[in-house]
Amino acid sequence: MNNSIKLISIDKKYNNEIIFKNFSIEFEENKIHIIFGPSGIGKTTLLNIIAQIEDFDKGKIINNHTVSYVFQEDRLLPWLNVYENIEFVLKSIINKKNREKIIKNNLKLVKLENHLYKFPNELSGGMQRRVALARAFSYPSSLLLMDEPFKGLDLKLKKEIISDFLNLYKSSNKTIILVTHDIKEAKLLNGIIYDISKLKKISTL
Repeated sequence: MNNSIKLISIDKKYNNEIIFKNFSIEFEENKIHIIFGPSGIGKTTLLNIIAQIEDFDKGKIINNHTVSYVFQEDRLLPWLNVYENIEFVLKSIINKKNREKIIKNNLKLVKLENHLYKFPNELSGGMQRRVALARAFSYPSSLLLMDEPFKGLDLKLKKEIISDFLNLYKSSNKTIILVTHDIKEAKLLNGIIYDISKLKKISTL
């Protein structure tokens, strides 16, 4: 069964500015899809439309997946430790035994298995980013949307965290749609790269 995500002939305006006009794209399931393009071109808007947290003016979306979203900020809760930050999003849907197994496994994949009880202010920026990734992959969604998840990292740290991201992806059964303005970063992700500038031009021809 084809369970791809499809956007069909989408129109979207902000005030009088056209963001998308007759825009169509399809994302195959269980792949990493990277939306590449400069700031302000509509990458985050596209994610928001897929997540159904932003309306569009015309067109159709076919998406039968459960969705989770990683925003640009890590958004860790400062009063909860690493374990609790991940457990917080799982409490109402997964029993305690399975929660523990999922959390510890994903923290091991990002090399934080020895930091379960540290609080966000005790972690480096890179470690906080890893916790946010582990939390995102712990939630039982089939579609994970990620808005510039590696932004602001130096190249060395970015490569390390992308390696951890790929380990999490390989152990999951998720479809990933990720946006970035950095083509070098996009090429490190071993996914399908879409240049949104070119796609938008094609859609209006």
